[in-house]
Amino acid sequence: MSAVAEMMTCQVSYLALATDEFETETEKILDVIRDSGLEHHIGTLATEIRGHKAELLALIEKLVNVAEGESRYVLDVRLSNTCGC
Repeated sequence: MSAVAEMMTCQVSYLALATDEFETETEKILDVIRDSGLEHHIGTLATEIRGHKAELLALIEKLVNVAEGESRYVLDVRLSNTCGC
């Protein structure tokens, strides 16, 4: 597999459901992304993350684990191997 094929872009949107603490819960998700060491851009509606496929998949799993400990949620994830690398 070539280095380009291993690089991916991921777009993540998190929505906390049935809670008044949605800002706090969203910030916990963003902290996990910030602490990942991966290149990222936090936007208004979504966060874009770039990295190796294995790193992105591990980060998604970590996000799910953090979100499950908080409340009901929607985690919208889009992956692309066309990352402009």
